[in-house]
Order: sequence, then C-alpha cells, then structure tokens
Amino acid sequence: MEKLTVLIIDDQLYVRKTLHELLEILYPDASIYSAENDDEALSLAKKYQPHLITLDLTMPGLGGKGLCPKLLELSLSSHVYVMSALSSYSVQDEMRALGAKGFIAKPVKLAVLKETVDLVIKSL
Repeated sequence: MEKLTVLIIDDQLYVRKTLHELLEILYPDASIYSAENDDEALSLAKKYQPHLITLDLTMPGLGGKGLCPKLLELSLSSHVYVMSALSSYSVQDEMRALGAKGFIAKPVKLAVLKETVDLVIKSL
C-alpha cells in the first residue's frame, strides 16, 4: 500500500499543529505537510501530490473557494476536504461543486478526522 501523504492548509498555527499531531498519532507512517497561505499551499500540493488535503474555508487570500480548484489542477488525485465552523449545506454544496470531496466541521472531532482519513486510505 502507498504511504499516506497529507497537506494541512490553515492560516491558524494552532489548527495546523493540532491536526498535524493528531494525524501523527493516528497514522505514524504518514507524510504530513502544512501550509499557512495560498502560495505555500500550491507549492506543496504540486511538489508532494498529497492524497488528502484539509483546506480552511475562510483563510486570507484566495480562501477555500478560490484555492480548491487550483489545488485540484496541480494535484489531480488529491481528496480535498474543507474545514470550517461555517457548515451550512449551501456552503458544503458550493465546495463540492468546486471539487471538494467533503466537509469537516470545526472544531474537528477526532472520530470524524479518522473516518475521513480512512476513506481516503481505502481509495488508494
């Protein structure tokens, strides 16, 4: 089986560090990268072609809505899951229309994170 690669995109350091630590505990063999802005996110997505991308919806710059399609252009096989405290169905539908596979509500629950990653792993 291929080694899992994850890219965490969020402008908040606390969120990036927390997700990184949780993923390291749950998936110790995974390669995990983090980006705090659009440019860094696009560069890392192109370089590492992550299986899973967690994408903050409301970060500065392009934000999740602008960044999602660009990430998928660079990393065609990535599964993008949008993360936000704004979890209305219309926002979720809009992000799915832009190519996101799903939505993770903040604050992130460990069980939901594990379920999401396990879905991605099954598709490898």
